[in-house]
Amino acid sequence: MGEADPNTTPGDNKMFGARKTSPENVMALEKKSVHVRIAPDLHEQLSILAELEGKDMSELLATFCEKAIVGEFYAFNIVKERLLRVGLAGINRR
Repeated sequence: MGEADPNTTPGDNKMFGARKTSPENVMALEKKSVHVRIAPDLHEQLSILAELEGKDMSELLATFCEKAIVGEFYAFNIVKERLLRVGLAGINRR
């Protein structure tokens, strides 16, 4: 058997394609481009925050998005692990 993939978490179900992602290694990965539209008031708030932190707005927004995605995916993995523990067949039981 081959070595375990270091980018997957133990117990990963391959159909979900889950990968270990933390804010530290997200920043080191090659970036992909995404275009988003946000409400004008949020744009203004982002502008103020970026100025306070001395960052470009897109850089700060990317950081916020990365943190949110890591958190959401963590929650997804918790649910996935619980479903795998009870077994998908357990859903149809009465």
